[in-house]
Amino acid sequence: MQGLPPAAPFTASDRPTVPLVFLAAICCLIGVWSIYATDLLGDDWQYFPLTIAAGMLGFISLFELRVGLAVLLLAIGLSPEFTLFGIPNFRYEDAVLPLLLMIWASQHVIKRSRLQSTDLKRPLLIIVFVASISSLNNYLYSDLDLMQALLYLGKNIEYYLIFLLVLNALHSRQDAKGFIFLMLLASLLVGIFGLTQWSLYGGADGYRLPGPSGETANILGGYYVFHICLALGLLAHSRPKMRPILLIYLAIMMLPVALTLSRTSFVALLIGVGTIWLASRSALLGIPILMMICAAIFVPDYVTERFSTVMGIFSGDSPSSWSARVDGWNHYIPAALERPFFGHGIGSGTHAVDNEYVLQLYNLGFIGLGAFLWLIFSCLKTSFRLQKAASGDIWISGFALGYFGGTVSLLAHSIGATTFTTIRTTEPFFFATGILYLCWNQHRKREEERPQLSNDAPLTTISSSVKDWSKPQGYSGSSASGGR
Repeated sequence: MQGLPPAAPFTASDRPTVPLVFLAAICCLIGVWSIYATDLLGDDWQYFPLTIAAGMLGFISLFELRVGLAVLLLAIGLSPEFTLFGIPNFRYEDAVLPLLLMIWASQHVIKRSRLQSTDLKRPLLIIVFVASISSLNNYLYSDLDLMQALLYLGKNIEYYLIFLLVLNALHSRQDAKGFIFLMLLASLLVGIFGLTQWSLYGGADGYRLPGPSGETANILGGYYVFHICLALGLLAHSRPKMRPILLIYLAIMMLPVALTLSRTSFVALLIGVGTIWLASRSALLGIPILMMICAAIFVPDYVTERFSTVMGIFSGDSPSSWSARVDGWNHYIPAALERPFFGHGIGSGTHAVDNEYVLQLYNLGFIGLGAFLWLIFSCLKTSFRLQKAASGDIWISGFALGYFGGTVSLLAHSIGATTFTTIRTTEPFFFATGILYLCWNQHRKREEERPQLSNDAPLTTISSSVKDWSKPQGYSGSSASGGR
């Protein structure tokens, strides 16, 4: 795409902007507050700061919605689960997201702007439709708990709304670049929090990193793996000045992902690294692979012993946790085939099936499982095409490559966990998907404008545009129209 001209921003040229440093400072403050609001200090005192933060966030987001999105991103990574006014399993983003949606919807109606296009609309609508019909049917003719089904359906819709909000609230390459950076920053804070837990409470052998309150080590490992893959994609396409920062990030993150003792996450990470290397053939990926080898040498012995049992799955000496998972699949797959089309309703079997594909089949039948796979492979196709098309932009192509490898790793992780249903892994995935489709839409817009510029623009103008686009900094903020 080196020969394409710079695209006009999606918003007016006089649109107020907030410096990335300010966004990062806000996120760090909220992140520190979230860390200390967990079980490290107790959660009885946290209602007052939660109320104050919500008021400040609502006021700031009226003027700059991206600040609210940045806080949402930090809440996704750092929020513990707690009970608020009798509501169990409450998380900070459950309060942040409705506020941001109301502000965005109001601005959307006032400006009469159009929603950004996406090829995920059909599979998402099918999933919601099947979940609704299946749950209602099983409530009427079976023993499905309707209230539980509504809670799970609402959570799934919340995932999709995060994608919709990110896709439509961000408008430029600079926005995408800033939030890619913030995704890595959020995961780094989660990793440092994990190392803090380990240093405080991990004196005994066999300590397993649990993550924030309410989290399982297996799912926390999946969260780490996805973000490590994003950093690996950026590293594969990076310039020399970016590499030390990315390598320091990867060096820090290798230890907490190992301390989760999650064999599923370890295998998923290896698959993600291999996928990114095959897609890029970058020699730079040899450095993080060497880091992984060094981490295996320096981590406690019980960590390496834990991972060495992975090979027992293939030799017939399976770990007890793997055997328990297989027993669960053997129970739920025949039950799922009794209702093959629409399943047993969303929310049924969620706590007993450690496999995303079996869970989708049991809950939503083959129709729901097919729509889920359609959704994921549409994301894979878009990310693979974008990392090839945007090869002249190291941030966008690197992010698309990392997203591709990260999604493949989550598909592998889903064999031993409900990765695309659990909050900690699904919300960052859909946040990243919103950024991906923002970049893809901008790429398509440039392609549509290219023939017109080739036919109408003077030769000197086209040459100047090609020269500008070849610069890694991206779009010029003074482009012509500025409309969406």
